[in-house]
Amino acid sequence: MNIDYENKIVIPTQQLYQSLSVQTNQLFEQIKNTAIELHEQVAQAGLELYNHPSETAIRWQAQVSTKADEAYATFNSEILPTVTANYHQLINNAADLNSRAQDALQFFINNPEKVTMEAFSSLSQAITLIMDKSMNVSADMLSALSTQADKIISLLLEQPIETMESIYYDSLTALLNGYYNTITAILTSMT
Repeated sequence: MNIDYENKIVIPTQQLYQSLSVQTNQLFEQIKNTAIELHEQVAQAGLELYNHPSETAIRWQAQVSTKADEAYATFNSEILPTVTANYHQLINNAADLNSRAQDALQFFINNPEKVTMEAFSSLSQAITLIMDKSMNVSADMLSALSTQADKIISLLLEQPIETMESIYYDSLTALLNGYYNTITAILTSMT
């Protein structure tokens, strides 16, 4: 039996390694460029503060004040109304749920026999259905398992070496296909 190691293991692994290498190099380059830009900005701000301390401090204070005013306005105009609306919706939902619970409790108090009988009847039907299905599934599964076991035992008795080789190659092929599919999925998701 011929197993295609080259196409199932070697090539996908090389492709994954190459793709990860390219992405890692790009990430390091981006980090380096970001660090350089940040350093330049900090150096420029430090130089500006050193050369013009009063003017720079006043400008920075104004910028911080402006940003704080914008954040406060956003909080009051967008966030607070949304939170308030969500709170009112939550209160309404809780009141509705409370009302429905009280109605259900009152119906139970007024009709305890009917509710109890309906509940036990539904529960009994569900249990019966589950038991029937599990019995059918179990019997079918046991029959299929028995048939497969008989076939395997017959093959092992008639052709032990060929059967073991076949099982080995089938298992190895399944593992290689799984590896190939996993690597292919990773490479596809990276593009």
